[in-house]
Amino acid sequence: MPHGMMRFNPQQAQQAMRLQQQQQQQQQQQQQQQQQQQQQQQQQQQQQQQQQQQQGQGHPHQQAQAHAAAAAAAAAAAQAQQAQQAQQAHQAAAAAAAQQQGAQAKMSGNFVLKVLQFADHLGRFSTEERINDMSFWKSFVAQFFSEDGLFRQHVWDQETRKTKQFEICAAALPRYFWTLFNSGVENLQVQVEGAKEGQAGMHSVECAKARFVYWFKNGTQLIWTGKLKAVFGTLDKMDSLEFQTENHKQYLPRASLERLFSVGSPNMSKSPRMSKNMKQNRQQKQMQQQPAEPTLALSELPEAPVNAFGVTNKVQWFLEVCNL
Repeated sequence: MPHGMMRFNPQQAQQAMRLQQQQQQQQQQQQQQQQQQQQQQQQQQQQQQQQQQQQGQGHPHQQAQAHAAAAAAAAAAAQAQQAQQAQQAHQAAAAAAAQQQGAQAKMSGNFVLKVLQFADHLGRFSTEERINDMSFWKSFVAQFFSEDGLFRQHVWDQETRKTKQFEICAAALPRYFWTLFNSGVENLQVQVEGAKEGQAGMHSVECAKARFVYWFKNGTQLIWTGKLKAVFGTLDKMDSLEFQTENHKQYLPRASLERLFSVGSPNMSKSPRMSKNMKQNRQQKQMQQQPAEPTLALSELPEAPVNAFGVTNKVQWFLEVCNL
């Protein structure tokens, strides 16, 4: 099973939830304060109106003083309201910043998790356990790729030591996987190391070290090493998946080799010369009776069914047709 070197931390999601709860409490407190202040202002206005009515019945000089006092009170109330609005705007800005930080903390690691899920689902498929059919791969591609997504593959030529780029659109990806597992591949594992997400607003994941491990039906193993990059769209599905192959090597498990060895015929040596030393004669007889070491001809050594690019001939043909 493939395992990436980076794991999503669930504590980040908990921190985001706590920040969101604190923001809701602050908003409720602000609303209560606003209601209380509005009630106080209404009471002050009613008192001022009552005072004006009472003073309007008195002396003209007293009326002027009352008007001046009312104007001063109104100006003070306006200043207090402006200060309150400024404070509320500052609190709202702080709450928005905290909410944005919480959202970023919640999203941090989400796209890395998506890449690991893709690798896990792909690694679970094996031709030994289920039939290689198109319906499975259509569902798989729809789960992880957007409708306009693509897989950009850079293959490496072992002879010329040069790379060649192929692009496979989302509509052709099910046929690509079907062809891959119909050409001798039994299992494919994607392994990532040091996966990192892009900067804020960049929905991407980059892996400086990644491996595609191919297991073939004849027991051989092929490993691509290189760099992987995934870019995600609005639906958290991959708009593009790119793998730049830097090298590929074949491997053969020891258990597979041990099964292939066969014991050869005993070594036949010439009869020993007559010697008066009986000890030497006994040693020569013991050497003749020892079984021969197991041997394996080079032509019998299993080989992965791939070309210089590290792909099977069927996959090579498919890639060439897709990029005409």
